Amino acid sequence: MKNIYLYISCLLVIVSLASCEEDYDNPIDGLEQTNLFVQFAANTPEEVETVEGGEEEEFTVQVPISMEADLIAELSFSGDAEYGVDFDIAADSLVSASETGAKLFIEYTKTDNSDVVVDQTNFTIKFLDDAIADGDKTLIVTLTGAVGATDNSIKLDGGRGAIRKEINFNIADNE
Repeated sequence: MKNIYLYISCLLVIVSLASCEEDYDNPIDGLEQTNLFVQFAANTPEEVETVEGGEEEEFTVQVPISMEADLIAELSFSGDAEYGVDFDIAADSLVSASETGAKLFIEYTKTDNSDVVVDQTNFTIKFLDDAIADGDKTLIVTLTGAVGATDNSIKLDGGRGAIRKEINFNIADNE
């Protein structure tokens, strides 16, 4: 009789194990999957209120997963604030800047495999005083992505999906 109970117990265990289904394609349901990306640092506000001639603001662009190569991060400018009139961008790593955007050099830094993000660069947005009563302005700085500085096969998206991708500036006229 003990053998029958043992046999039935084993059979139930085998049947329950055989009916288990593992999903290796999507281990975490509901989690948005993203490509590799560059992002604004976690402390970056989505919206900044400032005034013409106001204090400059510093921001960080970082690569959470190192590509083990130097990168060029790309920013785009939109809104009605004019580059060189209402705002300017400055950085030691600035490659180029124009009315439509800027490019920043991100140097690869070898680490000891710690969790610290070291492939990053800082830039500053300066709010210029044009001394003209021309109304409030808006500036939208969008991190559009990054490419390898020498390896053109490296391409990274801008932002962690929809977050850490855009900064909206409301620039009040001081006249």
